[in-house]
Amino acid sequence: MRKLLALGFVLAVLAGLDQGARVFAENKLEERARAEVRSAASVDASISSFPFLGRLLVSGSVPRVEVRAERSALSDLLTGAVDVDLRGVELERDALFSGRVRLQGINGGTITVELDAAALGRALKLPVSIAGGEVLVTLASRTVSARAAVDAGALVLDVAGLRTFRVPIARNGLVNCTAVAAEVAGSTIGLTCQVDEVPPALRR
Repeated sequence: MRKLLALGFVLAVLAGLDQGARVFAENKLEERARAEVRSAASVDASISSFPFLGRLLVSGSVPRVEVRAERSALSDLLTGAVDVDLRGVELERDALFSGRVRLQGINGGTITVELDAAALGRALKLPVSIAGGEVLVTLASRTVSARAAVDAGALVLDVAGLRTFRVPIARNGLVNCTAVAAEVAGSTIGLTCQVDEVPPALRR
């Protein structure tokens, strides 16, 4: 019985150390992203790996790292949420054990910029609503449907052939690629791109 209790205690300590190390790494990534993208209202990071330390010791990598920044500045007039989803992330083991977090490389990743109706309305200076996968813009007292597309990284809204709006999306420390696709889902427009390098805000 004592051996079982001792084993249980050791396992609990190891699990606590593992979780503590993962939370420490997540907090470091949040601090780094927040320092690079100061306009963001909030930043959250998560590392998908269990066990964290054991896997890191064996392979030097974790399956997934996600960082999300809410209301990040994307241009002078536009704000939106930025979602960074990195897969097959290599971490420098010696740096972590020295109290630092360094992302060395990734197998691939997706960055999504999410724009809501309020942000687009401020940028266009027009009433905009997004619901049920449809974008509606009010022009001259008429509310009409708009088609969302991407051109050279900018969001293009074609308002029923009446008028076309181009909304540039600036890069920042989290957005290190040019959008290639736009999708209207729920109450947002998502602009996505693929990356094969760690974004500058997370690289150090």
